[in-house]
Amino acid sequence: MFGWTTRSIKLLEGFGSYTRIHTADKIYIVSKTIKKILELLPNQFIRTHRSFAVHQKQLRSLMGNTLLLHNGEQVKVSKSGRQVILDHFNKAS
Repeated sequence: MFGWTTRSIKLLEGFGSYTRIHTADKIYIVSKTIKKILELLPNQFIRTHRSFAVHQKQLRSLMGNTLLLHNGEQVKVSKSGRQVILDHFNKAS
């Protein structure tokens, strides 16, 4: 049905009532909020900001309020998102 699988999703970017779904190959735009998309996906995604969620396997490092992904992309991180990411890194080590 869609041109992606859960494993191929790297990043979700919400803007209003739409979400950009970033995969390795393409960016898809769907007419659902990021919240609705996250409800449909397994718990492998970390909400880093009101407008962003990242697949946990994509997390590389956190510098201040910026998350660096394995593919080199940078994502904004809120205060609460920062704590969630730090907790994830602490569990992984």
